[in-house]
Amino acid sequence: MSKALYDPAEEEYDRIPSSTEAIAQMFELYNMSGNPDDFKQLMNFENTKAHVLVRLSKTDNESVRTIRDSIVGYTSDFPAKVTIWSYAIIMTDFAQKIISGQVSSLIFALVVVFILLSIIFRSVKVAS
Repeated sequence: MSKALYDPAEEEYDRIPSSTEAIAQMFELYNMSGNPDDFKQLMNFENTKAHVLVRLSKTDNESVRTIRDSIVGYTSDFPAKVTIWSYAIIMTDFAQKIISGQVSSLIFALVVVFILLSIIFRSVKVAS
């Protein structure tokens, strides 16, 4: 949207405004000068639901978590319910679950082997 409102030489070109007021003003300016049909992709007719698309150039787990946490923090005082979803978030959460599951499995296996060796050799000292 900023690419449609500003020239490439201007500082605001291809940037998200820093304040909520500036974002609201950008939407208003675009609504007045742009194609009204563009807003059909962004919000419903009653302006009760919105769709925001964020494209990432860096999709590592830490970047995805940071952006998700930033969105949650930014939208925490919104009066509407905010749902954050993306394939990258699902894959990041999935990778984190796999890692924590592997660590838990390893610890569990070590404890079980220690207990079994203690029982077999009838000595905790020998099992360790």
